Amino acid sequence: MRVITEESLKQMPVFTCQQMRDFDRYAVDVLGIPSMILMENAARSLADVFVPWLESLPIPEGEKPRVLLLCGKGNNGGDGFALARRLASVYNLRSDVVACASRDSWRGDAKGNRLILENMLKEVPNLPLTLTFLESEWDENFLFTKMQSSHVIIDALLGTGATGMPRPPYNRIISLANASGKPIFAVDIPSGLNGDTGAASGDVIKAELTCTLAGVKQGLVTPAGQAWVGRLVLGDIGLACGQTQ
Repeated sequence: MRVITEESLKQMPVFTCQQMRDFDRYAVDVLGIPSMILMENAARSLADVFVPWLESLPIPEGEKPRVLLLCGKGNNGGDGFALARRLASVYNLRSDVVACASRDSWRGDAKGNRLILENMLKEVPNLPLTLTFLESEWDENFLFTKMQSSHVIIDALLGTGATGMPRPPYNRIISLANASGKPIFAVDIPSGLNGDTGAASGDVIKAELTCTLAGVKQGLVTPAGQAWVGRLVLGDIGLACGQTQ
């Protein structure tokens, strides 16, 4: 974990979203690192950043922290599923996961981590974890109530692969999360933010802490982007972007 400050940024490379995608392909196709391992490393790093931050928050005395994870259908959501598993099984944190799409929407590693989560719910007794799917007809009141009953929200909705304005239901979910007043931890990048420019063309998660993975995306450190990112931390996935090429 590395906290990004204005001074440290002067000595750090920053990357476009395309460069980060090229790095992922290089790690998998050339170096031979299975993509599921990279996602698992990401979850471990995210937890290492998230848990100390959660412990610093003013949780009312006598209440056990309750975490709400909002997971989209891409790899950002896959990171969220893997993180939820780790928070519940390793740290015994109450983790409520909302999978923000219909059940058949996931593919690849994101689907793999969602299935692991479902298997654990069936096989591991007393796991402090729930998983809810938002189908096409979803209830805003239900989701907002879940947000209100949580101490913190983890944003794993949209990653750097998303382009343009967030589409339904993500735009409304982002709006509800911001309106909840709960502190938000963003996985890799606040959902809705342009990773190259830091521009907000529509609804954008306003994070208190962002843990970006493998390399700093240039949009996170522009003046426009910094308004949404909050404190920025660089998380490790076992290989840093820029070290290999």
